[in-house]
Amino acid sequence: MSHEILPILVAVHDPYPWVSRLPEYAARSIQLEIIPPIPEIVIEQLALRHYPIAIIDFSSLEEMQIVANQILTISNTTKIIAILPSDLLYQTHSLPENNHWEFIPRHDFERLHLAFENTIGVWQEASQTHCDEQEVIHLSEFYQTLLKGVQTGIGIFNANCRLVFANPALSKIFGLPSASLLNSTCQELCERIAGGSQECIIEKTFSHQHSHRLHLTRKNEIGEEFAIELIADFVKPFDKSHYVILEVRDVSHQAALEQQLRQQNDLLERLLHQAPLAIIASDRDFIIRRTNERFRDRVAPESAELPGKSLLDPAITPDPAVRDYFLQAMKAESPLPPVHTKLPGTVEPVHLAINAGPIRDEQGDVNGLVIMAEDVTEWRKLTTELAAIREKQAMQITELQLLGEINRSLHQAREINEVLYLILVAVTSDRGLGFNRAFLLLLDQTTNELSGRLAIGPADSSEAGRIWHELEGQRPTLQDYAAHWQEHVGQDQRVNEIARQITLSMHDNDSAIIQSVTSEHASILRRWEHSNESIWQQLQCDECAVVPLISKERIEGALLVDNAINRLPLQPEQLVQLERFAGMAAIAILHARWYETLEFRLQALRSAYRELRDNRDRMIRSERLSAIGEITATVVHEIRNPLAAIGGLARVLREDIDLNPLSSGMIETIISEVDRLERYIRETLEMTKPASPKYVFARLKEKVENTLQMMAGELDPQRYYV
Repeated sequence: MSHEILPILVAVHDPYPWVSRLPEYAARSIQLEIIPPIPEIVIEQLALRHYPIAIIDFSSLEEMQIVANQILTISNTTKIIAILPSDLLYQTHSLPENNHWEFIPRHDFERLHLAFENTIGVWQEASQTHCDEQEVIHLSEFYQTLLKGVQTGIGIFNANCRLVFANPALSKIFGLPSASLLNSTCQELCERIAGGSQECIIEKTFSHQHSHRLHLTRKNEIGEEFAIELIADFVKPFDKSHYVILEVRDVSHQAALEQQLRQQNDLLERLLHQAPLAIIASDRDFIIRRTNERFRDRVAPESAELPGKSLLDPAITPDPAVRDYFLQAMKAESPLPPVHTKLPGTVEPVHLAINAGPIRDEQGDVNGLVIMAEDVTEWRKLTTELAAIREKQAMQITELQLLGEINRSLHQAREINEVLYLILVAVTSDRGLGFNRAFLLLLDQTTNELSGRLAIGPADSSEAGRIWHELEGQRPTLQDYAAHWQEHVGQDQRVNEIARQITLSMHDNDSAIIQSVTSEHASILRRWEHSNESIWQQLQCDECAVVPLISKERIEGALLVDNAINRLPLQPEQLVQLERFAGMAAIAILHARWYETLEFRLQALRSAYRELRDNRDRMIRSERLSAIGEITATVVHEIRNPLAAIGGLARVLREDIDLNPLSSGMIETIISEVDRLERYIRETLEMTKPASPKYVFARLKEKVENTLQMMAGELDPQRYYV
């Protein structure tokens, strides 16, 4: 008996089970058309040929909606057996109403083949295909054998809602033999499972003539709850009688997995929406699918309108660098470093750090992109502030190092001119404060006037160029300047001439310079603000800084600095540096003055000491000479008397005794030597002060006689008479 060929469209991910059974299908006059499960290809194939049966494997609800909407315009008689993931079985209510659709869980091949065979039977009845009785018996035995071997409980209900067939698995679930279950109603079976009145799924299926589901829970012998799923399918066999096939399965494990999956999904949803990062997800074509609350609140309040739009649209992602980053991230095998961008904000721009990475399925294929955007506006502010603080700290450290070097140089200086020169060098050198020129005015305490004492710097640009050319590549330190200060002090003659012309009375209260000095605060003077200052004609510049030099509440002078050569404007922060330096400079000047005063006093003390020492030596010498004089007078007096006696006696002998010539010559020699000795004694006595007389008791007559006797030779008888 010939049979009509039954064309069936099979659009599944894994065609092997169907291809392996092609000979069996060919023997049963069934022609399978196997194509990929792509909605566009399925719709095109259904439009080219009428298929009474189409088995389609769907991966998403969107694919089902596309096929469901298009198939209504192509054919309303094709029976669609939809193979779905478990999580999509409960979302089929959103499809258009159509009794030709049947939904089968993926990997449930038993139910799939059962539905497939039932659909074939319906088609064969509709096409009035006649089977002989032997074939019907064979098929009946085959199906009964098949149903008895499956692990799913299967029962067949007639139009009276009575059970007419129960396989062993169904008997095991209800705990009764198959014979005891037959002729039971579905409500009775449900009450046996869950207790109480339950909705009759069989009547509902007969009434609507399409599949229905019911979930029940029951307890086993040890009190553990397990879940039961009832699936009722409407069947219309060849004899035009109606039947409902009931599948009863223990889905406790599946329910537990689904519950766990729902909990994980809820957790992921909470994490997604409560995450501190803005998150956005797209498909492989960069079409936005989801955004979280953080993204909507902070980054894009209008992001509710973003799903369905492309990430590569410049209106959505205006920064081309970020769009290129998304393209690279979709292809990247390893994480990419974040990219930074800026979005306009209501108050201020929003700075974002964006990380993106591909979303991969279980097979490792990329099917989307996840993007995390972190608002780093505050971080950038803090980073900028931190950089400014570090820069300020570096400047302060440099300034402290500079002040330390200046302090060491000034501390080693002694002479006032050296101190003043080093102060000016510190203000003008490139390793110091870097001003073009500097003038030192010192206060004369007697006249109470500020007078220019010393200056440093070029007089004009040509001289500045010459000086800077000479110093190019040398960068001398303050110690280098200090070592040769005597060679350089006063070298800049023209600015020193200007300095010597500056004289300001401390009583001139109209002078801004005097006001700055007396107020003890540094200030910047500008020609257009203080045009009455006479200093402008001398300095030949438009602005200068005045810094008072105060030490121990005493005004030492003032420091004038300017940038008359490079014309750079003076800044307030430079005043702060000058004030810090001025205190150190004033103390150095005070110490130099003290040193100068101490040096002068020390020289005076040294001179007084030398004079005192000379006077002491002279006094000692005088005392010694006085003592020698006294001794000499005494000795001479003591010697003179014997000499007088010798001389007198010699003269007497010469006059009274006749002597031979030899003796007479000897007497003359004695007399001449005595005369010479007496003359020497007389001269010696004249050089020494007379000795103080000593008074003693003596016989006057005896003394006179002795004296006359000693002086007898010297007394001229013609002149003296005793």
